[in-house]
Amino acid sequence: MKLTKVIIYNIISITAVMPFVAGAIPALGSIFEPDTISDQVELVNIDDHTFFEATAENPITIQAIRIQQSGTQSDTDILCGTHSIAHNYGVRDYSLDLMNYVCRDTFMASKTGAGDKAFISVSYLPYNYASASFLSFTASSSLPIAYNTIDTGQLFIIFTLIILIFINIFNVLRRFI
Repeated sequence: MKLTKVIIYNIISITAVMPFVAGAIPALGSIFEPDTISDQVELVNIDDHTFFEATAENPITIQAIRIQQSGTQSDTDILCGTHSIAHNYGVRDYSLDLMNYVCRDTFMASKTGAGDKAFISVSYLPYNYASASFLSFTASSSLPIAYNTIDTGQLFIIFTLIILIFINIFNVLRRFI
């Protein structure tokens, strides 16, 4: 009977504390910048698709590529101009590839054969992220904004709750061991 009361007390304590813990821990944001463009296309038989016409003056930063293919009759290639960025080599799927590749030419997909389909997902920034003006540090500029950070108050709440939970667990174990 005493153990049941302790278990119920712990459940009530944790239930009452969890909304505060959930509010103290920030939700994970996107892994990409807010102005990322995501595009998807399905290529059937022999086909090409241009995602973006980049130039040396107007480059883009490719952040992610993924290829799913219905069969193995053909290859699918993701190109920046004539340079291959991703190629599935006739294998059905090319898993998600995260990158920061600066493309200064036509960003496109090309499927070589007939008899199957390829679904391609890409994410890119419409500028060169490495040389973007907001990243250039001068004496008058400030540091870039850090997203998804935990401030001191949230850390204090998290550590206090962790300590209280461990004290509670220790008290339960001390009573019954």
